Amino acid sequence: MSNPSTPLRVLLVGTIPGARPATCDPALDIAATPAAALTRYERERSDEARTALVMRPGMTPALFEVRPLGARAWAWVQEATGEMRAQRAFLAACHRYTDADGHEHAAKVEAVGKVTLAGDEWLDEVFERFGAAAVREVAQVAMDRAEAGPAALAPFALPRGLMLPR
Repeated sequence: MSNPSTPLRVLLVGTIPGARPATCDPALDIAATPAAALTRYERERSDEARTALVMRPGMTPALFEVRPLGARAWAWVQEATGEMRAQRAFLAACHRYTDADGHEHAAKVEAVGKVTLAGDEWLDEVFERFGAAAVREVAQVAMDRAEAGPAALAPFALPRGLMLPR
């Protein structure tokens, strides 16, 4: 894994099983991207692995900035279960994204003790624009990264209910 204190820039590759079209980022050219490249990106979430993914001509993917969860944020996330756990992880780890047009969107954040959290409005904005699966995928990246620790090479997986689009 890259520097553990550096945020990751995450492209959405998960899709709801059976969904047509796939619910991953619409810029991703699923037919032209080798399955091995999708799998590698799912597991590594690195910039290098992302460059092997093929984008549709003239399209740019949205990229979510996922900060590492510290010990206090991790404890707060773990107090919740189910969908609430994913939402907490998202609020603690993702405070900005760049949309397909290149515009950066940033959350209003608040420090709660030593934990910096985005507000519920941010969750609502991302949920309404990208859906619950996107929130879960970004949250899963943050939680996998926290659990695996900095020495892990490819610790990531999609959350339950999502799969790669092939």
